[in-house]
Amino acid sequence: MLRLVYNPDGGDRQEFEFDPDNPLNLEAEALESVGGEAWEDYPGFLMRAGSGNARARHALLWVMLRRTNPQLRFVDVVFNFGEFATEQIEDDEPEPVGKDEPAENATDLPSPEPDSEASTSN
Repeated sequence: MLRLVYNPDGGDRQEFEFDPDNPLNLEAEALESVGGEAWEDYPGFLMRAGSGNARARHALLWVMLRRTNPQLRFVDVVFNFGEFATEQIEDDEPEPVGKDEPAENATDLPSPEPDSEASTSN
């Protein structure tokens, strides 16, 4: 999950949550539609957005802003890159059992290491 923060100079700070692994279909379709020659599908958008592609960042901000202003046009979203940031939101999943913590059951135990001097029987 991502938190998207838009803090325009002279404007109100806005925060959005976006799950790139499970987007709303309409948002994924909108992201595909504005890709032009930069990307042709949603996975292509994700790849470009992950690498910092300017058009992908523009598209993502546009889609987020459309949540509160559905009539907003892509070309009307103009921003400085420093006004828009993304940050990873930590999942609330439990941490895996560490090496210093006891396992809850036998399946959580590490696999045994093969012996360097394995005995051979005939």
